[in-house]
Amino acid sequence: MTLHARPPRCLPAPGFGLVELLLALGVATAMGAAAFLVYPRVTTRVNVASDVENVRDLANRVDRSHGVVGSFRGVSTLNVLEDGLAPADFRQASAATMSNAWGGAVTVSP
Repeated sequence: MTLHARPPRCLPAPGFGLVELLLALGVATAMGAAAFLVYPRVTTRVNVASDVENVRDLANRVDRSHGVVGSFRGVSTLNVLEDGLAPADFRQASAATMSNAWGGAVTVSP
């Protein structure tokens, strides 16, 4: 009686199969698409919050500067810029104008 040796089993190769790679690619694609859908809304919220804070800061500075006198007749955009009352984020356009986060003009009048 001779014993026949069984051939050794072939173990699967280490690593990921095609199905796993396709699933990972699908998940990454879905996450990327979600990021592209959410990103514009998040940046808009940040810009709005930043501009609201800048307008509050500007109003407080103008009130502290011209409110003491009791009259806001001399308040103008140029006056605010010359006195250094404008927040740094509004002074980005040029020396004579102010702009908001979207590049729109910010004007100050009495």
